[in-house]
Amino acid sequence: LSKFDIVVISSPTETHFKYLSLCMDVEIPVVICEKPVANKIAEIELLEKMYLKSKSNVMVNYFRNFQPKNHGIKSKVKEISSKETCQTITVEYQRGLHNNASHAIKFLEYLFDIKAIFSNALVIRKSYDEFDSDPTSTVASQLGVAKLYLIGLPDVKFSLLNINIFFEKTVIRLFDAGDTVEFYTSETVEHQEHYQHLSLTDRIENINSHPML
Repeated sequence: LSKFDIVVISSPTETHFKYLSLCMDVEIPVVICEKPVANKIAEIELLEKMYLKSKSNVMVNYFRNFQPKNHGIKSKVKEISSKETCQTITVEYQRGLHNNASHAIKFLEYLFDIKAIFSNALVIRKSYDEFDSDPTSTVASQLGVAKLYLIGLPDVKFSLLNINIFFEKTVIRLFDAGDTVEFYTSETVEHQEHYQHLSLTDRIENINSHPML
């Protein structure tokens, strides 16, 4: 194993801890691990300790952070955040909180430069529809000052990852598994001052098909 410069771990989740430990033990220069890196908190804690002592550079496969078009979206989110407060974020996903919702969590952390904390999260529902160790859960939590709702849809077999970000006057919608993003601005309808109409202001497509940086 030590003769390799790069190792990609794309095996069943229950094997990640073993293989990643072996790679760090012999200090493979670059290790790319599919997410989730482990199923148990104790394993994550051990891997973290090993990583701090190892010379291996370990990367987890959250590819959206490396898409060039998403860098531009992050800049737009930063600009909007300087003028408005993000109030609510919803995520619709399928096939496991760790396996798929984690993509949305990691991407939201990237967009807002905030670490999500789930110590006080409320688990509303969970279904072991796809993985014995990774339920598709509906969870209420926080991302910074914004309310964060992860809505797990059990028994949905096609790829699904939709994110809605609600600011005071702006809405950002990510759909097609994050391949398309739309920006909306609210406007007051004439003679209906209590009703806000959303107007599309920008649309970005084919995000995931662009070569990564």
